[in-house]
Amino acid sequence: MACASQGPCAMSRYKSSLRERARALAVEAYGLSRSVQQQFPALRSAGDQLFRAASSIGANLAESEGLNTRKELAARYSIALKESKETLYWLQLIERAEVSLEPRAAPLIAECKEFIAMMTSGLQKLRS
Repeated sequence: MACASQGPCAMSRYKSSLRERARALAVEAYGLSRSVQQQFPALRSAGDQLFRAASSIGANLAESEGLNTRKELAARYSIALKESKETLYWLQLIERAEVSLEPRAAPLIAECKEFIAMMTSGLQKLRS
């Protein structure tokens, strides 16, 4: 399971912060997005959307730093969760539209599913 950079599939999942993992996911999504845009012009829009959604996960987590209330933190986590789900959608669409991209998309899909699980759990704790 080789990655273009030292992204989500190369990092130790339990020793990295959520923000670091989100950044690594965005970097990997950028690389996949560029490949999609260059090799498969019909998927150009999907590649753009993938990078926008993936980079928004980390941006919202970064914005959550230093927030004062659980409500404010939950709002940022909620947006990050939505962006994780959108990222998963675009990854799955790209993977299914062009089967040759499956080896690059699969580890990102797995990482995205982990983000969804972590954000869901975090939100439940913040809202309880």
